[in-house]
Amino acid sequence: MIKIREIKEVKESIIDETIVLLDSEIRESIFLHLNLKLKKEFLKNFINKDTLYLYACFEEEELVGCALLGNKPSEYFNQLRGLKFTILINLIIRLKLKALLNVFLAYFNLDTLHLNSEIKNKIEDNLNLNLIAIKNNFQSKGIGKIFFTSIIDDFKKMNMKTISLEADNSRSIAFYEKKMNFKVIGKKIRFFKFQTILTKDF
Repeated sequence: MIKIREIKEVKESIIDETIVLLDSEIRESIFLHLNLKLKKEFLKNFINKDTLYLYACFEEEELVGCALLGNKPSEYFNQLRGLKFTILINLIIRLKLKALLNVFLAYFNLDTLHLNSEIKNKIEDNLNLNLIAIKNNFQSKGIGKIFFTSIIDDFKKMNMKTISLEADNSRSIAFYEKKMNFKVIGKKIRFFKFQTILTKDF
C-alpha cells in the first residue's frame, strides 16, 4: 500500500534512505557532487525550513520515492545560505568544474537571461520542484504519477497557483507533458546541456 507524506521531523534513517535513492536515480544534480555530510545537511534544511519541503513515498515501510520542493527557485540559495560556501569549497576540492559552473549560472540568474520577463516571473514567483526520484524497480507502475499528484494536491490547499520544474531528458519531459499536463515554456542554460522548463497551473 502506497503512503505519501511530507517529512517534518529529522530522522537519520529517512535521510540516509533518501540519499541512497537520490544517488541511484538522479543523473544530473549539484546534490550528487556533494560529500555525505553535506548531503545530510542539505536534506535537513528541507525538513526544517518553512519554505522548503521534503516529501516521501512509501510502499509498506520501504522508501520508494522522494521529492524536494521550494516556494520558488531562489529559495534554495536563500535558505541554504549557511551551506553555500561549504558547498562551493566542497565542489572546488573535489574538482567538480561542471557543477561549479552551473551553480555560478543559477546563483547570478545567468541561466535565464535569454527568457522574456513574463516567463521569468512565472518561474520565479511560484512553487518549484527541485528533485523527484522513484526507485528503479517501482518505476513504470504509476507510482510516480500518484506521488506527484498527491504533492500537487497538498499545495493546491495552500493556495499555490503554479508549479515549475526543469527536466533534461525526453523521457522525463514526456512524463510531465503527457501524464501530468505540464507545458514547456522555455529552457535554462546549463553546462553542457539545456534544461527544459515546464509549468503547470493549479
